[in-house]
Amino acid sequence: NTEEAYVLAPAARTVGVNSPDLYNYNARGARIILNVTAKAGATTLTPTFYTYAGGYCILGAPFAAWAAGAGTIASFDMYPGIPVVGSGATQSQAFMLPRHWILNIQQSDSDSITYSASVQYIV
Repeated sequence: NTEEAYVLAPAARTVGVNSPDLYNYNARGARIILNVTAKAGATTLTPTFYTYAGGYCILGAPFAAWAAGAGTIASFDMYPGIPVVGSGATQSQAFMLPRHWILNIQQSDSDSITYSASVQYIV
């Protein structure tokens, strides 16, 4: 079973962004989906999960920079025991999704890139 929600609405961005605080009520993992609809230059996106433990701290390691193209979609999986490769995702990491978390998306330069992010909670 999965439950889906928007994390970042579609918008043109020139700097990195944090999602609003996100709360996981019963899921063990998540799939983050980035949907790029317009891009200028060679901008890459690097998604990172942060957990809240008295302050935000990185959870796992940042995913590798993704060279998004206009009209492309990538997914980033976080789930305990998931294989690092071959999971059907663009990239994956094997750890549990915490209760309170945020998604940070950094971009490699200040060129405009339009994208949205959603999460599919894996229950």
